[in-house]
Amino acid sequence: MVSTTAALLAGIATLFLSVHYLAPPRSTMDWAVQLSGATTCGIIIFFLIWGHFQDIPQIPPQTPPPEESPTKTS
Repeated sequence: MVSTTAALLAGIATLFLSVHYLAPPRSTMDWAVQLSGATTCGIIIFFLIWGHFQDIPQIPPQTPPPEESPTKTS
């Protein structure tokens, strides 16, 4: 939930700053570039925050398999 909210806010902020300060979009391609940049920023922020909250998996200790006793064949 936290990472989704942060990603949405970062994407919206990126779109706003890009449209307001860099260049106002004039065509469909301009809008596509602006939106893809904002989406990319949101995805990066999402995985950075999501990965921060992940725990390191606990691996159970490995025990060697029991040794089989050699059998005598007569």
